[in-house]
Amino acid sequence: DGLLSLRAVSAQVAGQYTCHASNAEGNVTRVTKVKIKGPPVIVVPPQSISVNISQDALLQCQAYADPPNMTYVWRKNGENVY
Repeated sequence: DGLLSLRAVSAQVAGQYTCHASNAEGNVTRVTKVKIKGPPVIVVPPQSISVNISQDALLQCQAYADPPNMTYVWRKNGENVY
């Protein structure tokens, strides 16, 4: 019947899907994309670092979400620092 049921989806379900239909007269193919909306997921977690006094330090954290309009907040001991 041409129906694909995706139940209890997770982020791993996202991607490109292809539907192929054929009979004795020929075939046809159509492509569609599935995007999963949900809360952010950390894809690059911050790494622990050691620096000397007076050196600069850079901490990186990268997240993915759809929709992608995220806000990042850094905290030190529970207090916002950025």
